[in-house]
Amino acid sequence: MSKRQPDPAQRQRIEQLNQLLRSKLPQQPDYAELNDKDARQLGYRRTYAELDLAQWISGIGASVDAWVDWYLHPLARGMDEEGETKLRLIAEHLAAHVVNANPDHNYCTDQLIARCRHIFDHAGDDYEQVPRVWGSPPDPLVAVRAQPSKAWLAPELGDCMKHLARRPATPELLDFADFVVGGSWDQRFPAEDEDDCRYRLAELLGWLGRSVPKLMLALAEAGRMDLRKLVQAQQVWNSQATFCTAHNGLADPDDEDEAPVSAAQRQALQQLAELSAERLSQLLEGWPESHEQIEQAYDEPEAWHQRWLLQGLQLIERAGLAPGKLKEDYDHPEFNSLLGLIKLRPISADAGESLIEDLKAFSQQTLLTALPFAGAARNLILKALGWSDLQPLQAQIFAIAGSIPSTVQNDFDDVPNCESVEVGVLDRAALDRAMAQAKPKHVTAYLKALWAGKVRLKNTKMLIEAYLGKNRAALEKKLVRHGQVAIRAYGALPIDGPEDARQRYSAFMRMHKEVTQYGPERQANSQAAVKAGLSNLAQAAGYADATRLEWAMEAEIAESAGAMQYALGDYEVALVLDGLNASIGVSKKGKALKSIPAAVRKYPEYAELKQMQAQMKDQVRRFRKALEDLCCSGEILPADDLRKLVRMPAMRLLLDQLLLQSDDGRIGWFDSEAMALTDINGNSQPIAEGARIAHPLHLYQAEQLSQWQRQIVEQRRVQPFKQAFRELYLLTPAERETATYSNRFLGQVIRSAVASRLLQSRHWSVNNGEYEPVSKFDRASGIEARMAFPDIGHFLAENETVTIDTISFHRDRQALNLEQVPALLFSEIMRDADLVASVAQATEDYASSSESMQRRAELVTALMAQIGLDKVRCEGHFAHIQGSLANYRVHLGSATIHIEPGNYLCVVPARDDGEKVYLPFADTDKKMSEVISKIFLLIDDQSITDKSILAQIRRSG
Repeated sequence: MSKRQPDPAQRQRIEQLNQLLRSKLPQQPDYAELNDKDARQLGYRRTYAELDLAQWISGIGASVDAWVDWYLHPLARGMDEEGETKLRLIAEHLAAHVVNANPDHNYCTDQLIARCRHIFDHAGDDYEQVPRVWGSPPDPLVAVRAQPSKAWLAPELGDCMKHLARRPATPELLDFADFVVGGSWDQRFPAEDEDDCRYRLAELLGWLGRSVPKLMLALAEAGRMDLRKLVQAQQVWNSQATFCTAHNGLADPDDEDEAPVSAAQRQALQQLAELSAERLSQLLEGWPESHEQIEQAYDEPEAWHQRWLLQGLQLIERAGLAPGKLKEDYDHPEFNSLLGLIKLRPISADAGESLIEDLKAFSQQTLLTALPFAGAARNLILKALGWSDLQPLQAQIFAIAGSIPSTVQNDFDDVPNCESVEVGVLDRAALDRAMAQAKPKHVTAYLKALWAGKVRLKNTKMLIEAYLGKNRAALEKKLVRHGQVAIRAYGALPIDGPEDARQRYSAFMRMHKEVTQYGPERQANSQAAVKAGLSNLAQAAGYADATRLEWAMEAEIAESAGAMQYALGDYEVALVLDGLNASIGVSKKGKALKSIPAAVRKYPEYAELKQMQAQMKDQVRRFRKALEDLCCSGEILPADDLRKLVRMPAMRLLLDQLLLQSDDGRIGWFDSEAMALTDINGNSQPIAEGARIAHPLHLYQAEQLSQWQRQIVEQRRVQPFKQAFRELYLLTPAERETATYSNRFLGQVIRSAVASRLLQSRHWSVNNGEYEPVSKFDRASGIEARMAFPDIGHFLAENETVTIDTISFHRDRQALNLEQVPALLFSEIMRDADLVASVAQATEDYASSSESMQRRAELVTALMAQIGLDKVRCEGHFAHIQGSLANYRVHLGSATIHIEPGNYLCVVPARDDGEKVYLPFADTDKKMSEVISKIFLLIDDQSITDKSILAQIRRSG
């Protein structure tokens, strides 16, 4: 094996620099602080950003030649890997700085070229290190074959090439560029089976992609590039040697790399772009046989100029392709390059108008074949066909196909199975207008060509055909297996008769329960599909949104339930609504029976009553959740909507236990009969325009939060969910300082599977963490909240535990200052994060948030004041109790007890609570119940009979 060794003079300079580094480098300013960093950090350029490297290098006092020799002969340094690792890493960065700071130093250029040539020429028989990831194989070539870039010490080939790409084009550097681009060094590595050739060396050097074009640009500027050399470079480097620019219409004009700085460089870039375009045109002449060459050299070319669309159409016409023959799948790779050409990206309006005349030269068959794939040219093709009346319909179809919020592609992604409740929701009014404008014969021909095109529109077709009412039977078959796109499309069917909307609504409610049998990911996607289907059904039935549809349907169900009375033999049977409970009542000859006789259970009408009873129980659960969502959103309900809600007995009873805020800012208990609000002083005022479910933020802003909390406890009200005692999260001084992100839960390690379920239940997207953030989108404000997890996999629950990082808010993918985020949205997002941090915690060191503890303290204080006890006071996270036998403190989060000053008191909660502790909300909060129970126990510690507890108290005294 041939190792690159320094000559005697170079070796002497290397040893001298080693001595200087060991003696003088530790004396440089800030070296001690730098040396304290992790070795991995010392490899990052940003670590040295604030250091005066030139001063450091001057303080060491070595020549440029010495730095170059030391840098480019890593095996000759003789530094101990264990003891001097950090010294070496810092010195490598200084050496790289010297190389870049001396671009005209010819010795440096020559030595960089020499190292690069050596690596190219000896990639298969020389190495400097074996990658740790492959262990220590007996054959060093195993590492070289696996990844040649990892078989060399720093600076490896990529580093040296980057240095050279920044240097002036000397004759020696241009000769080296010819050597690199020409590929005379290229070779195939045999696999373990010598009869099987593995990859070429150039194919394994894809990480040189930025350096190769710069060397080609230098050659072009020197007049040393032509079509023959470009073809040769493409054969070696594939698409790395191809120049796709706005000049040749193969790149986005707004997405170009940094422009060349000189006129000569701009001219060279244009020459290479023209050569790349000329070569592509040559290859297209040989299509489809040349498709592999096109793919290797151009990947899938992107058409940003009409010239490529026209060439693509010429190929379609030459091949005689008809709709359905041009396909987009893995079985037809010959079409990949053609599809890239005809998928025109956005062009100027003037260019589009001139293109229409060129399109008219092609046959209708060719235009219809290309139309589904034609990107920004689709409308232009319609104009060329004389079918402009279809433009609004086409816009709607492709809006449906690309309706996933995270889609940023220029084209579409069809309707996927996903967590978004927006995907697959039609704009029915816009579709109605588009269909009214379109000529029927054009619609028929257009849709026939579109569906035949084998483009990714299978799911979009299902939705459009549902809108047209053509596939009801097929959809109902798919619903049996809960097909998610079919669920979304089922709601889009036209209304068929007066009972159709209610029957389909009931089907959606049934599916909402049935899909809970699946795993977390499919369940979340299916629930989103149900919501999207309901949105489609609401439009089809003429309601403003799915919420209004739900209210109307549930009102009909409630009214039907109240009318369900049957005479079954000798018995009268009816569904009885008692408050929030639905039960089946049976009487015989006017006398109510305590149980349901077996004879009644045999009737089919009894089964109907049982089904309705279950439906009413589910209705209460849904209503409670719907009202809580309204509280979290802050949406103002018009008075007419409130009147519709109180038609339902269950909704009326729930609303009567909630605080509402009218549109003029007044807060009070809702009086459903009077359609009025009763304020804190008992005064009643009618609701004029509308009102919203008050959030604690509204109570806090009105300076009435504590007053309402006390009144709720005094009146022993039980709210349907935490309202007045709901956790409230306000911006902290630290968050105002960080401005665009919150560190409130930074570093909390959580169990990812639990966190995933919790976040999904609160409408967070958690499935694509590697590519899209764990996020929650608020439609009203257009703001996306993001929760960062630095150790996430492809999806949140992939790894057993993850760590919470920052929380931020974005609009149009731009980070917002936290002060710009609506306070209500901020509070609810932080509440979600707090819930995840506390419930899903993987360690026991998480302390409950101050907001959670504050609400619990307020509840304890209100309860004690209501019953007239002054032996309890709350400070921080603790309730302090003055007992007769001792003084105690109870942690408001964990319910742990200490006998002051510090002895732990073990009190195990009874499994059967017996008499339930009063809480002012219906939510299950076992820990809060435990805290209050223990407080009541310790206030009256003289009545404790448990010997174990008494013994602990006496020992502490």
